[in-house]
Amino acid sequence: MVDVRVVDVRGNLRKSWIDGASYMLMVGFGEHFVPAFVLAIGLGDVFSGWVATVPMLAGALVQLVTPRGVELVGSMRRWVVWTVALQALAFVPLAWVAWRGGAPASVVFLLATAYWATGLASGPAWITWMSSLVPKLVRARYFARRNRALWITFTLAFVAGGALLETARGRDLELAAFACLFLLAGIARGVSAFYLARHDEPERLPRGWRVVPIRELLRRWFREDSGRILVCIFGVQIAVQTATPFLTAYMRNELHFSYTLYALLYATPYLARGVALQKLGDLAHRHGAVRTIWLGELLFVPSLLAWMVTDSVPVLVVAQLLAGVAFAAWELGTFLAFFEHVPVAERTSVYALFNVGNAASMALGALLGGAVLAGLGADRDAYLWLFALSTVLRVAAVPVIARLRIRA
Repeated sequence: MVDVRVVDVRGNLRKSWIDGASYMLMVGFGEHFVPAFVLAIGLGDVFSGWVATVPMLAGALVQLVTPRGVELVGSMRRWVVWTVALQALAFVPLAWVAWRGGAPASVVFLLATAYWATGLASGPAWITWMSSLVPKLVRARYFARRNRALWITFTLAFVAGGALLETARGRDLELAAFACLFLLAGIARGVSAFYLARHDEPERLPRGWRVVPIRELLRRWFREDSGRILVCIFGVQIAVQTATPFLTAYMRNELHFSYTLYALLYATPYLARGVALQKLGDLAHRHGAVRTIWLGELLFVPSLLAWMVTDSVPVLVVAQLLAGVAFAAWELGTFLAFFEHVPVAERTSVYALFNVGNAASMALGALLGGAVLAGLGADRDAYLWLFALSTVLRVAAVPVIARLRIRA
């Protein structure tokens, strides 16, 4: 249940919508254009895939300080607001790099790591804090509806960013447009920090607050059902991220799609997420998080097949819609699994370690995919082999998730 000391439940939920929408504007204008920016400054196909995932692992390792950091500042809200504000500032040097015409790969990697470290550091405290603000009885449906609106916001921002880049490219102002987008992303995240600061904080730390030692947590995961769920989550992430981070380079360098068409295709899964989330929220409410996770994994399997046989835009749009529903089910299920399986007092430290495992699995998948792509010559045939490998790995995960579903 929501904490009885929350003064204004509806007001907090409304502020959370604004915070989330601002966050999605940041993602749409900034985060998801970083791989395209890497291509624009000539750092190559493989690095464009890696920059979306490998810095996330470095950032996840840094954010392991979150539980102790929350203890030090004595407030989940204060920690979240500070880290979100720092993430907003991380776009300033990135915009400067774009304005001056580029930078070495190491500099871009460090800036991406700073972005992910500050963003991930806010997550464990945020998820614990929000559990005290959102009533349990409406949690699944609230987050489904909230996320639907947020993904639509992202879609509009990303498509608008793609149109801006295409217009600027025709006028030889492509990198200046990237700088503008990164500044807009930073401003949007600043708005997010402002509204987070206006949320209630029923208690600065949950009753019984505890930082779970890493050794104890790993031992628990190996012995309990929650551990099996996490192993499945990490395994599917490896399978999916083997190919997904490289779709940007494939569309831009092999299919030669314009920024506008690229943005439309890239944003289609996020629009599908928004449309599907209400039904998925009802599914999760009735049948639980694990079955929602299983549905997402099942839908992941065919989502790359169209990319292997055609460059027809209508067919690829359908494939992206399917991928979007898969991601929506997967993300909603894994998000709710934390509320169902992790005690409130331990969520911050548990989620911090989960971030490391999740980022490690994504980075491992991307490193594997990048190695395959580079080894096969990074041409169109290499991409097709990469998509085939990712599909095989996704198929291999289906029976594992299915058995988990039965247990649940």
